[in-house]
Amino acid sequence: MSTPNQRLLKLKEAAEYCGLPPRNFRKHIRIAPVRLGPHDLWDKKLLDTYIDNLQHVATVDKKDWRDEVENF
Repeated sequence: MSTPNQRLLKLKEAAEYCGLPPRNFRKHIRIAPVRLGPHDLWDKKLLDTYIDNLQHVATVDKKDWRDEVENF
């Protein structure tokens, strides 16, 4: 499991951080993972920026950002 200070997240952790199942995370989140050895890791800062941009769009429509991800 990730720790609060951990910046790079494994697939399950990144999906959980975004509130999505791993399958939907891979399908809808358009952020390339960082490859470290055999591991694909997602940068928490990039996820935050991605979510912030979705929220900006969602705020106008008063939708939850996950709705935007599902419709992406």
